Amino acid sequence: MFKMRAQMGAESANNKNVPEMQEPLLERSKDKEEKMKSSISIALILFISVIASSSAFASGYSFFSYKPLLSVSTPSIISAELYPPKVKEGDVLLITAELNDVAGISSASAEIDTEAGKDRIKLHLTEGNVQSGIWRGHWIAHATKNQKWYNLSIYATNVFGRQIILDTKYFDPVQNHSASEVTAGTFDSGDYVFPNNLDIAGNLNVSNRINASAYSVGATAGWSGFYYINESIDSYTKLLSHFDGVNAATAYTDSIAGAYTFAGTAQLSTAQKVFGTASLLLDGNSDSVTLPDSASWAFGTGDFTIDFWFNTPDITRDHIPIQQRSDSDNYWMFDFYQSGGVNRVSVTFRYGAVTKGGYTVTLPTISNNVWYHFVFERVGTTAKAFLNGTSSAIVENTAFGTNDVGDISATLDIGRYGAGGANDWYGYIDEFRISKGIARWTSNFNVRNSPYGGDKTITVNNGIITGLE
Repeated sequence: MFKMRAQMGAESANNKNVPEMQEPLLERSKDKEEKMKSSISIALILFISVIASSSAFASGYSFFSYKPLLSVSTPSIISAELYPPKVKEGDVLLITAELNDVAGISSASAEIDTEAGKDRIKLHLTEGNVQSGIWRGHWIAHATKNQKWYNLSIYATNVFGRQIILDTKYFDPVQNHSASEVTAGTFDSGDYVFPNNLDIAGNLNVSNRINASAYSVGATAGWSGFYYINESIDSYTKLLSHFDGVNAATAYTDSIAGAYTFAGTAQLSTAQKVFGTASLLLDGNSDSVTLPDSASWAFGTGDFTIDFWFNTPDITRDHIPIQQRSDSDNYWMFDFYQSGGVNRVSVTFRYGAVTKGGYTVTLPTISNNVWYHFVFERVGTTAKAFLNGTSSAIVENTAFGTNDVGDISATLDIGRYGAGGANDWYGYIDEFRISKGIARWTSNFNVRNSPYGGDKTITVNNGIITGLE
């Protein structure tokens, strides 16, 4: 149309016979042409605006609010977690951060200090979206030292390049670590593990008692390694004595049962121990430690477990590691002795001049000056015993049956027989535990190599827990 109007104008200029009234007509044509150009331009602008607005809406942005975001949007770190907070060389440290930004987080990372310098790892969005989501990454610990804290910084950057930094720390608790430190085994009945949100994209979340050789926590290919978890002391535990302290100390307080009274030359010794810093040393001559009477060791008709580590320089000796005794008709005790070259343990529960349970445990060959883990427990109407996790032969002299073993009104004595004398315990005792209301083991088990109530290490292979330290 525009071309046609241009030709008409050219012909008018060369035609002398065209009336003058055609000039206004040409001007009106030009006006219409300009108006049509303006209309088309406005339509194109509106069309482009609609497309831009639609695209912005689909991306989660407002076309008209985009410009203000540039001046107000700042990333924020709502929360951050390192798990575990203690790592040794070869362990996997999981870094989790909850990040928010109205415009969107474009990247997140962590900068980790080591003895060899700084490592930088990328965090990945695993839950939510870039405006509000959970970002995770993992780092294999290396180049760390004993008992030392290290800095770790989390960085979050939004789409406009604005950045926020959160500084935190992680800790290496031990020295000379290697993968061989973790002993593959099984979860023991009664072991409670609370990993406090040990979580890899929703996996590795163990919060209940476990009794299985392998427990599926989400078979996630590639997630393998060693993880610290903190073991909670469960409500069945009524006494848990680590006997840690300085050498020759004559005081110790159990975190559950309270303070012991030391008698004779009973003392803590750092010369021998299974875990921690020390163990209890008793010389076999009027040495003992005692606790006041408590309902915690009135077992009634229920299950119970008593376990501890012992080490004696004389395996032929007849001596008592534990008793609760008011007189010869009301007591319970363990008596270690040797007969015909065979080491045995006599366990007796007597109440009201009636034997409520009597058992003789035959131990395998044991040696002087060696640590052994011993367990005796009531399991329903009968009893079980274990040495170093292996079931020991047991003779039932008087079955527990449905008997109530009574409530003895007397102190709980570790290392003393009767009022003290020739049959007092001679040697060391460590990690002494009394559990009421539970038989913790019903079959052979792997003896742990860490104290109760401390850190454990689980072995994970492709998301499956296959071992427990």
